[in-house]
Amino acid sequence: MTDDLTPAGQDPHASLTWHAALLGAAVGIAGPAYTGTLTSNVATRVMLANGHTLQEVYAYLGQYAFTLPMVLGFTSTIVFAFACGWVSAAYGRGSAVSQGLAAGMLAVSFSLVMLLNPAESPNLVYLAAGLLIQILGSVVGAWAFKRKR
Repeated sequence: MTDDLTPAGQDPHASLTWHAALLGAAVGIAGPAYTGTLTSNVATRVMLANGHTLQEVYAYLGQYAFTLPMVLGFTSTIVFAFACGWVSAAYGRGSAVSQGLAAGMLAVSFSLVMLLNPAESPNLVYLAAGLLIQILGSVVGAWAFKRKR
């Protein structure tokens, strides 16, 4: 017997599957990292080709403003947070939403560790938004997986 939280054939009382949560977290970490690197490299090349100095490019990319690279970064974080929860729920047992939450928390822990860098001084609004997007997106992705099944 299954409830609506677990795929057919899986034990609804099973505990979290940590390897599935780690796999989902890897998706949630690697996707935005790759997209951010690609976006930064393209923006750097375009700005250098338009005559900006490297210092101007770094200042542009490092600001916390509503710029195209920042919008693309948040968009990729949303997309990959959703995928993070989906993958974790797809490969895990038990509650799909719990799997998504665990994967989202693991992905957020990576971001928090990266903030321990003393050179970092992120805008608190962007920091809070990024962390909430990762957790809520993972839960929504897992919930969507649950509804699909």
